[in-house]
Amino acid sequence: MSDIDVAVARVAKETTGYQEAFDVIEVLQQAALDSGGDSTEHGPAALFAGGCVRDWASGKTPKDLDIATAMGPDDVVRALRRALKGCSTQLVGKHFGVVRVRPERDGQWYEVATFREEGPYTDHRHPSTVTWTTREKDAQRRDFTVNGLYFDPVSSRVFDDVGGLEDLSTSTLRAIGDPQRRFEEDALRLIRAIRFATRENYSIEPLTLEAMRRHAGLLDTVSPERIREEFIKIASLGGDRMARAFADIVATGLLAVVWKLMHPDGMQCPDERSISEIGHRLSSMNNLPEGPLRLSPFIAAWHVDLVTSSDSYSSWKSVIQEAAKRLRFSADEADLMIASLHAIWRSRGGSEVDAFRARRCAAHPQVAWHLSFARACAVPIRDAALVEAALFEIAKGWRIKPILNGGDLMALGATEGPMLGRLTKWLLAKQFRGDICDETSARHAVSERITRLRMP
Repeated sequence: MSDIDVAVARVAKETTGYQEAFDVIEVLQQAALDSGGDSTEHGPAALFAGGCVRDWASGKTPKDLDIATAMGPDDVVRALRRALKGCSTQLVGKHFGVVRVRPERDGQWYEVATFREEGPYTDHRHPSTVTWTTREKDAQRRDFTVNGLYFDPVSSRVFDDVGGLEDLSTSTLRAIGDPQRRFEEDALRLIRAIRFATRENYSIEPLTLEAMRRHAGLLDTVSPERIREEFIKIASLGGDRMARAFADIVATGLLAVVWKLMHPDGMQCPDERSISEIGHRLSSMNNLPEGPLRLSPFIAAWHVDLVTSSDSYSSWKSVIQEAAKRLRFSADEADLMIASLHAIWRSRGGSEVDAFRARRCAAHPQVAWHLSFARACAVPIRDAALVEAALFEIAKGWRIKPILNGGDLMALGATEGPMLGRLTKWLLAKQFRGDICDETSARHAVSERITRLRMP
């Protein structure tokens, strides 16, 4: 065994779920031998494939374990159900030879895919034909060399038919075969290449990069939903890496394509000065929201100049709402982006707010993000010190408890409905400001307020 074989085997055995997946591979290899299949000419009949092998070769723990095999999907199902008691299988993509497998009743699911060769892609997404093939040809249909690796856990051997190990050693992202064809097959690979190079800190090989520039326009054949998912993954990488990904989006010409998707009315794409400022904003961001909400600051940073140059809240809000809609934002994602940009827009006036308003702002679940976003945009958000002080109180466990509840207010003469709601908010505001601190003063103030409200 080579040094890389030994290294991959050592890291692989430490991976959660490895033994279950190993059992699947062992069963499939034995089934192929029992049926008279030759596992020597083209290597073993079942192996780990793709990203998990890349991660093991890099000394990392993969999130998913994918298996590739010379056996057809029906044969895979039969072999596993016969050999593994309690094994569950699902034919989720029989045309592509994909079977989901759960070796144990309460275990995790794995994907087993038959080695395949693909015909021409007519829609930049799906191959016109699929035929079963060998491992060597299966590797040729994959996207990048570092993802074209296979590992046999039985013999502890890595199979590299595309030069992936060498590119791993030099941190190079290179398309397999003809890079023009790879991006014509699936245009989403244009963004995936940027995300992957950014996440792993790889340089994009020159011919691959040139092919990305030449085929940037193909991104408009990709559904907004798929673009959105890739942007969420890019945003999850954090400040400096978000900035690097954005720089690559600009350098490859993809920014113009995405901008046109969001603003089909012909709104001018950010110029060189704006692009530089966007990159600075992204690199300065921290305290990012969790999960898909990370998409909001990533795209909001692209639109700060639009917002700060507008005198009308409604005019820029409608533009942002339409952009969010076209990029398939969820309602929460759109609301967060608008709220963050609104904070920037309102900060231009520099007017002050009182401690009550500051505490109410601090109670917002995303206030830490709003403050961070404002700083990243180099905007002195108004009353930031007050909001931060209130945020600190909340973080220590400060919570305001209403002195009088709805029943108390009705006993003092409030009527159910709008009056009760207005009184409740008014009393809470008085408590926030410190004007009312005990029940006696609260009852007296509420009685006077009810009298005034009833006056003609």
